[in-house]
Amino acid sequence: MYIVFYICARIYNNAKLSTIIFVLSFAFVIICYACGFNGPWYGSTFCFWLGIFYYINGEKFKKIADFKYWISGIAIFSVLMIISMGLFFIDEEGLVGDLIGRNIASVSFVMLVIFILYRFKPGNPVSFWLGKCSYEIFLVHPVFIAALRPEISNDVIFAFAVIILSVVSAYIYCLAAGRISQIIKE
Repeated sequence: MYIVFYICARIYNNAKLSTIIFVLSFAFVIICYACGFNGPWYGSTFCFWLGIFYYINGEKFKKIADFKYWISGIAIFSVLMIISMGLFFIDEEGLVGDLIGRNIASVSFVMLVIFILYRFKPGNPVSFWLGKCSYEIFLVHPVFIAALRPEISNDVIFAFAVIILSVVSAYIYCLAAGRISQIIKE
């Protein structure tokens, strides 16, 4: 599903994309819940829609976050996240906790981070670069988790290996994709 999001993001770059991703996210979450899947992995699907929505409407977010509302935003999304986590603990495997609670918690957490980062920017080249390749890192890391987990039993070595291989692979991909984009534009 995340590959579909990625392809859509490469094809569309407007409000149409935001609507497509929202509908796909909603359908994906409902299907996963109906099939009996549980766990946090599909609870983050709406964050991809939020990322696309943020990308398209970044200036509107900036006006809200840069203005006097940033403290209110942090407070609102902190409270929403805590309430949704409470819903999860009340009804861990049910509709309220697993489906609604997880999704509200995920989106609230991302919005909380957005509001905090608008006020306190980690403006170094490494964080900027990681931001440019973060989706690619996300896409490749499950491959390394699946490949390395049976081979590496030490959790610390496993975590470092997954992180390093994911970042290096994403970097190589970003370089190649950037070069291909340049060739296409010429």
